[in-house]
Amino acid sequence: MQPIASFNYGARQFSRVKDVYLLAMRAGFLISSIAFLMFQLIPRQIISLFGSGSTEYFNFATSYFRIYMFFTFLNCVQPISANFFTSIGKPKKGMFLALTRQILFLLPLILILPLFLGIKGIIYAGPIADFIAAAVSVAMVIAEFRIMEIQQAANVTGESSPDTL
Repeated sequence: MQPIASFNYGARQFSRVKDVYLLAMRAGFLISSIAFLMFQLIPRQIISLFGSGSTEYFNFATSYFRIYMFFTFLNCVQPISANFFTSIGKPKKGMFLALTRQILFLLPLILILPLFLGIKGIIYAGPIADFIAAAVSVAMVIAEFRIMEIQQAANVTGESSPDTL
């Protein structure tokens, strides 16, 4: 996606930039959805790849694996969006998004949620961080698409377009 988005953004072909972002998201959702289905349908087999244990261990691991990996189908949104911003020359936004899931959301949630939910707080921190990171990414991309629409309209009418952030 990166070279196509960069080239078309520089050429002010904003509809192509949007199209390549959406194509990357479709591919990402396909791959992430396959992973989600595997994590939900065959978690025990996946967990077995990393070792063996008692029935109690596998029951616990399977249950919490399914919870922790619940929003796996959204995991494509944040990295693709971070790459999108970097590719259109907005590295600060890209860097911010790159840090959202693991650093800005997951670590604080891992520290805070167990105070209220015990061990379940750690397990719920992952899917909550996934969801928030995806929501922030979508909001930022939608805002950027609106800016590109304004710039595109200004290009058509010959007016000078507003500077972007």
